[in-house]
Amino acid sequence: MKKKTMFTESQKIANEIFGRIKNVTMRIESDEQKLQQDFALNFPWVCEDLWTANFQRDTYKYWLHEFETSNETWQDFVQRELNHWKTFCSRPSNVRTNSTGALHREVSTWKFQCALEFIAILETLLNYKNA
Repeated sequence: MKKKTMFTESQKIANEIFGRIKNVTMRIESDEQKLQQDFALNFPWVCEDLWTANFQRDTYKYWLHEFETSNETWQDFVQRELNHWKTFCSRPSNVRTNSTGALHREVSTWKFQCALEFIAILETLLNYKNA
């Protein structure tokens, strides 16, 4: 009976991650379509979302792959990823403050914002209970 419960919770997490992949993939396709219509006009408006969505999709795909291939329990997996992103956000020296390139600082800020979102998502996943 315990294994069935763990599978159900694990499946919920896998479905949540897969749903996030689908969502950001649709955002990427929409942004790319806007760029094809008029690159010069739309680039300033979609560049942040396009970069962020690609970074999120890559991270979610990594999570899904790791989640499905790891021997860890789902709680250990989520806790490991949560610790990773909390450590990333708490580093005293970061690119956002140490870079001299404006675009590099901007992208680093986007990555930091994604990390904060990842932390919130992972904390939610960690609290998943069997419904």
